[in-house]
Amino acid sequence: ATSNQINALVSSMAANADVLVIDTMACLSSSDAARLVPYVDEVFLVTTAKPPNMRNVAAAIDVLTLASAASIKFIVTKGSRGEEAGRHSSGARHG
Repeated sequence: ATSNQINALVSSMAANADVLVIDTMACLSSSDAARLVPYVDEVFLVTTAKPPNMRNVAAAIDVLTLASAASIKFIVTKGSRGEEAGRHSSGARHG
C-alpha cells in the first residue's frame, strides 16, 4: 500500500473510534511496524522478559527509532517481576 492509502485507512478508522490499536508482526521480521510509525500517536513494544531476548529488544528499539518513533513504551509478558526483554510491536492512534 502507498503512504497515501495507509494514511487514508488509518484516518478513516481513527475517525470512528476513541482508540485504534494496530498490532503488527515482530518489527525484526517485518517492516510493517516501522512503516506505520508516522501514522500513530504511541508505539508499544511487546516483549518477553527473558534475558536472551535483550539483543532483539535493542535491535527493535533501533528499528523503531530510525522510523522516527517519538517514544517507545514497553509491555512485558511471560516474565517475573523485575525482568525485561523484546519481540513485538503495536501502535495506537487516538481518534
